[in-house]
Amino acid sequence: MTSQKQEKFKILYVGAAREVVHSLSKFPDLFDFSYAENVLLSIDWLKDYKSDNRELHAILSETNLPGMDGFDLHEHIKKDKSLSSIPFILIQHNADNEVKKNVLELQIDDLYTTPFKPQNLYIRIKFLLDYKSGLKNIVSEEIVSLKYNVPLSKRLFDILFACTALLFLSPFLLIISILIKLESKGPVFYASKRVGTGYHIFNFYKLRSMRSDADSKLKDLDHLNIYSSQKKYEKCEKCENSEEPCSPLLYIHGERICENLHMARRESKIKSTFKKIENDPRVTLMGRLIRITSIDELPQLINVIKGDMSIVGNRPLPLYEAELLTSDQWSERFLGPAGLTGLWQVKLKNTAQDTIENRKKLDNQYAHNYSFWGDIKIIIKTIPAMIQKENN
Repeated sequence: MTSQKQEKFKILYVGAAREVVHSLSKFPDLFDFSYAENVLLSIDWLKDYKSDNRELHAILSETNLPGMDGFDLHEHIKKDKSLSSIPFILIQHNADNEVKKNVLELQIDDLYTTPFKPQNLYIRIKFLLDYKSGLKNIVSEEIVSLKYNVPLSKRLFDILFACTALLFLSPFLLIISILIKLESKGPVFYASKRVGTGYHIFNFYKLRSMRSDADSKLKDLDHLNIYSSQKKYEKCEKCENSEEPCSPLLYIHGERICENLHMARRESKIKSTFKKIENDPRVTLMGRLIRITSIDELPQLINVIKGDMSIVGNRPLPLYEAELLTSDQWSERFLGPAGLTGLWQVKLKNTAQDTIENRKKLDNQYAHNYSFWGDIKIIIKTIPAMIQKENN
């Protein structure tokens, strides 16, 4: 987590809003941007970009433009294979639910409402570049995603704590590893891609607690996800009990539905982004034991030593969760350190208050207010929290 030089992202801004130009200009160390006032000028600029083999990391476009708008530009770019891998982000100046619905339906990478934080935009572009490239680092390894500066005392504590813990626990981990291997086929350790500080993607280590084919079975267990909405939202109850639609009618994938029903389905989809399976049938007998005691988390001490994580921080998220959490409210949680334990584990986990909104509040709270002595308190409170029904 040491500070390194960040790459300056080259972006094309399509529009002429002074607010946006001024905001980007305030961070010359993060952005090198060109701009075109309308879509036709941007298309000409992109032709030159391709012929001159220029470097381009992202395209930002206003939603409302004279003549062709931002959605028309996205449609043009989507048809060009040489441009389709470049992150495309729309900008609106007034929150508009209709625009948000269109962005979702057209699978546009993101939508920002002014005023927005250029720092958040930077880390979002970084994540989109990595994700669109199939998790290959098309951004140089020398580039470190934008983060809060982790205090030296915190980093030194992380290394000392993790190294000491691994030294004393190594005989115990060896015995557990043998038992895991004897019970079921497959590797002892499980590595999955997680997203941590500044949308940094890394291999997240655990002791294997599931069958080796667990990932392929995940989609079949959505009905057991405790964060999934119980409602299917097949019909709108208000419209069923009235002769008139309760809200404007929309045509989504050939289906004629009211706006309220569409928004309810969208909220349900976002809520089910988080995955936590109750009584997960994929877990082995040995896996249940190491999950109850949180022993399966111990290999993350290696992530701490590598600098992917800290002992205390916000839980790093799987890619399928992080990809959908793109609003300013959610992206703030990625500005804090990723951690092995944190506020969520000691305050909410396995409680009636363990909701998505409360998790978001705690994650954002830690990102903005973490301290050395605060971390010590969380570590002390983690000890009794280790004995639990289920582990995330």
